[in-house]
Amino acid sequence: MLVQWNKECIKHMSIVPIEGKAMPKKSFIRLLPGVNEISELEWEHLAPHVKDVLASGDLIKIEAKTPSGPGKPVRTAEKLSELTANKAIELVKNTVNPDSLNGWLGDAKLDKRVALAVEERIKELKIERAPIESAETDEADDENTKSKKA
Repeated sequence: MLVQWNKECIKHMSIVPIEGKAMPKKSFIRLLPGVNEISELEWEHLAPHVKDVLASGDLIKIEAKTPSGPGKPVRTAEKLSELTANKAIELVKNTVNPDSLNGWLGDAKLDKRVALAVEERIKELKIERAPIESAETDEADDENTKSKKA
């Protein structure tokens, strides 16, 4: 899911365990100014403890609606690739988080115009581009590992 941090500083927030719920892999969330992507599970653990920050408008859950197609209901977008190209490009221009930008480049469903905007933003911010791993590469690695063990 997408959230926007509206302060000109980095915000670290601890993930607090919730009884009966799985814990995210991370123990804290790091938000940089602008748009950040976090998992739904991280949000579930974070949201109850940041009500004051949400109320102040410093942290906003981006709930842009995405078209689902003719005859289908409109739903809330959870990933950049689910937004219209114009809305996604607008959010990319407000993003400085290297993890989010690099993560979006690995999304095969990303519109080409949005992918180009992400690449331009990475260059503009002089961020080191992370290697993009595909599902095919991961499957090939798994097969190689299995054959070596046998």
